[in-house]
Amino acid sequence: MSLGERSSLLEAFTSTSEKNFLSQVGEMKKLVEEEIGRRNSSDKQDHNCLTTWQRVTCIRVFQG
Repeated sequence: MSLGERSSLLEAFTSTSEKNFLSQVGEMKKLVEEEIGRRNSSDKQDHNCLTTWQRVTCIRVFQG
């Protein structure tokens, strides 16, 4: 079997619907990774907010 025959056989085996499915999976993976990145960054922001709030509260308690 020549290389050309193998590639055309592979092309026939990988149907259009399979290619669409694989591209959709790739897009979903990208969206999930973006969402994870957003949640991680918002967690860090919340944590910074909390520590700032705690600092302000401590300062008010000790100054009061």
